[in-house]
Amino acid sequence: MKPWPDAAEIWATLYESWVPPGFSLIDLQPDHIDCIRFREMDERTYGAIQNFRSFTKQFQGPGWTFTFEDNVLAVLGFFPMWDGVAEGWMIGDIQLPDYGRIFLRGARQFMGWIGPRSQLHRVQFTVHAPNVHAYRFAKTLYFSREGVLHKYAPDQTDFFMMARNYP
Repeated sequence: MKPWPDAAEIWATLYESWVPPGFSLIDLQPDHIDCIRFREMDERTYGAIQNFRSFTKQFQGPGWTFTFEDNVLAVLGFFPMWDGVAEGWMIGDIQLPDYGRIFLRGARQFMGWIGPRSQLHRVQFTVHAPNVHAYRFAKTLYFSREGVLHKYAPDQTDFFMMARNYP
């Protein structure tokens, strides 16, 4: 697998030419997680995980932070599993939907680019089943639902396993 790109490479390759001023992508720092203000559904899910914010600061693997005027809108990254396969993750701020069009366009470009760029043949992640917006977002990024993880969350709600395969 190729080394993961840093935020500067991603920005120059995908976003610099069209993203309006004020937006940026920076390399993830552990304290960026503390800047996220959870939406109600996320608060119920993540709030049930003891020390969730401390837990997420231990994530290993590449990660990036999407900001607008220095406000964190989303943190995201990957857990490399083995050659060609990675588990993706993302946590959005309560304000992220206000910038939905820009974020969605950027996410589509990123997901189309990162697979070939990082020599991935598969990216997978889980989506909280009651979160209709997250499920639609995944489908828009060309992820397919592969199965249901029953009672996966701390509150015993289901999650979907989603995956995108690259040629």
